Amino acid sequence: IPLQALRPESKDAIVDVIAVVSKTSDISTVGAKSTSKRVLNLVDNTGFSIELTLWGDKAEKVDWNETDNLVVGFKNLKVTNFNGLSLS
Repeated sequence: IPLQALRPESKDAIVDVIAVVSKTSDISTVGAKSTSKRVLNLVDNTGFSIELTLWGDKAEKVDWNETDNLVVGFKNLKVTNFNGLSLS
């Protein structure tokens, strides 16, 4: 789905996207169980951008800092609307 097609009413929808990783955050930990979290900024071919939050092993498996401007595809992402539209 094109990123620009995502709207607040898309909340809780499951989508597949292809986009460019334009920016990545460092891994942080959240909660009492110290769950790993990393945020990627994705941009599609229209220039629309959205944040994707990766949790746990998915945040740690790839050295996302070495992948800026990499074209990636993600399946089964959930659309969220917490402090703005994002994916997880």
